[in-house]
Amino acid sequence: MEKSLYFEIEKFSLDQIVERLEALPVEFQIEQYNDSIIVVFPDLPVRVYGAVRGIFGRDCLPYPNSQ
Repeated sequence: MEKSLYFEIEKFSLDQIVERLEALPVEFQIEQYNDSIIVVFPDLPVRVYGAVRGIFGRDCLPYPNSQ
């Protein structure tokens, strides 16, 4: 998977977010980055991104090595 964007999350919400993401047709990875938990995605089609954004309730950030 080519990493493109991510969302930082709180550890207590990880299980709930993973459960919701697994219901979507989307590839993702969980990583630890600078003492944070991040959910990483490749480039996403607009409709899929909209669904993912709805789960997190905010816009993503570019993956640190993707620029």
